[in-house]
Amino acid sequence: MSPKAINKIRAKLGAASVITDPGPEYASDKWFAKGVPAAVVFPSTTEETAFVMREASKAGISVTPRGAGYGYVGGCTPVEGGIVICMDRMNRILEINGRDFVAVVQPGVITGELQEAVRAQNLFYPPDPASLKDCSIGGNIATNAGGPRCLKYGVTRHYILGLTVVLPDGSIVVCGGRTHKNKTGFDLVVVQEALVGLVHGASSDLAGAGAASTSTAGVGEVDALLFSGVEDVLIVGNLDGLVEALCLADEGDLVGSHGRD
Repeated sequence: MSPKAINKIRAKLGAASVITDPGPEYASDKWFAKGVPAAVVFPSTTEETAFVMREASKAGISVTPRGAGYGYVGGCTPVEGGIVICMDRMNRILEINGRDFVAVVQPGVITGELQEAVRAQNLFYPPDPASLKDCSIGGNIATNAGGPRCLKYGVTRHYILGLTVVLPDGSIVVCGGRTHKNKTGFDLVVVQEALVGLVHGASSDLAGAGAASTSTAGVGEVDALLFSGVEDVLIVGNLDGLVEALCLADEGDLVGSHGRD
């Protein structure tokens, strides 16, 4: 890898923001894929990230974005070596607005922390990946993360209104916006972050806390919904109840009622 490019990046970001002998914690995610990077950089702003991307592109150095490293799809694994851009320092919630139900966040914000912050304002951010206490919003956007609640509320892309994206040549592109009907141009970015560019800011759609209410349906109610037929469920508007009941009811009770095939 070009020492000249690394020296320029170090001069721009500062010596504390560039590691040239990275440890194994930057070589993989929670799965088995591994790759050793030549350097890890920690930008604090979108402009610093753009500078790193621009210099890496000029020098022909591969770049791998890294969020919290809790994925199972290898997206943050530097299989080509090169530079890892770690989003640890881009971890601020910039705005939570209860008037238009929008949150503006940086990519390193932990998903569970965003949920707690909006809940404190009687709002609700539905996506709930299993690793929500550890994973980051940027990683959620890259993988279009969902979680159990996606059955009712949808996955991450359904809650992204706008993105700030850094492209491989260092260009900064703003897609969408904070208005709820301005969503053109970033669906591809949501599910293919590493192929298109680096997500550096997101405007997230929020719901009122009342939307998070859960059903207290018991097994008897689940049975009634399951065996009333799909058409009946749709006609009487019980689909939400069916989904919630299936999520909440104990599987053993259902098996006990009807046996295993």
